[in-house]
Amino acid sequence: MARRFPAVDPTPVKVESCLYTNTPDERFVLERRGAIGVVSACNGQGFQFAPVVGELAAEMMTA
Repeated sequence: MARRFPAVDPTPVKVESCLYTNTPDERFVLERRGAIGVVSACNGQGFQFAPVVGELAAEMMTA
């Protein structure tokens, strides 16, 4: 930071942790129990699969 932006104070103003969970087998959760759907991509990697998970969830809930 200091090398690229020497006029900026590099001291962090705020620090946060990114928390996420994983299932024991590290797979996504995509289940239907009656009229209720449970969907979770669980981890940071899930972001890149959001379009596919969304399509699968929509298909699951309208079938």
